[in-house]
Amino acid sequence: MKETGVPALHLDLGNFAAVRTGTESVRTAFIWDALAVLGVDATTLGPAELTQWARVDSLRQARPIPIVASNLFLQAFVDSASEPSPPLAHGGDSRASLRPFVDSASEPSPTLVPVGERSLVVERGGVRVGLIALLDPSALQALPEDDGHRWTATDPRSCLLELLPDLRAQTDLVVLLSQMPTGMTDAILGSTTGVDVALYGLRAPQEDSAGRIGGAVVLRAGAKGQYLGRLTIGLGDAHEIRSVSADTRALDESFPKDPQWTARVARGVAEADSARANYLRRDQEAFDALFRQ
Repeated sequence: MKETGVPALHLDLGNFAAVRTGTESVRTAFIWDALAVLGVDATTLGPAELTQWARVDSLRQARPIPIVASNLFLQAFVDSASEPSPPLAHGGDSRASLRPFVDSASEPSPTLVPVGERSLVVERGGVRVGLIALLDPSALQALPEDDGHRWTATDPRSCLLELLPDLRAQTDLVVLLSQMPTGMTDAILGSTTGVDVALYGLRAPQEDSAGRIGGAVVLRAGAKGQYLGRLTIGLGDAHEIRSVSADTRALDESFPKDPQWTARVARGVAEADSARANYLRRDQEAFDALFRQ
């Protein structure tokens, strides 16, 4: 699409971080670097990123990719000396100077700070595209206790209703990035208006064509990075979708392999295998030392 000059927006739907013990840091860094090299315009956060947040946060600061997380907040204390702006309704840099959350009765209540952009406007080919991303709040319940207590996810539908009016006024197309179960996303779209396009992440099924729920075009392109989804939209006036075509494909042997990327992936796998081996060796040494005492 870049070669043909067609204006395109490259979006990742989140849950990309690696969680396998011993390789999570190496693999997550590799994936983030790949997203940056491939020119991803924005991503969102899933449960995997919340368990690896310290690593993801350091990666985005070193090599920024916009993160849209509309209903997700980090519980933290704001350094009063830095005088940060209050949480943004949408757009802008919402990161503040933070101290880690401490669960102590002597401390005041933590401030809820947006993790990324509550919404984001990106222009392509003269079309202003507004992005909103929603996470299923119940995903926080499955996090390890040390991770889960730091996060707050507000009601997705209420968040959507809060942000949509201003975002629609500023844009020609509103796109929802969903890190919610398919049924939850369907229900929210069926009970609200204002979303023009919904892209399903998390454990979405792979469907060959786009559908519609209410006024929204929906695309379910598959899960776990195993599929590539392309949605082509023809617009009339603002928020007036006149034509839609979709293409979802499995990322399998039918795609030609780029030699440079093949080599890059091989190096990444070797580095991860080495990190895993070192982790297992240290774990075994610690186990043996325990029984020698």
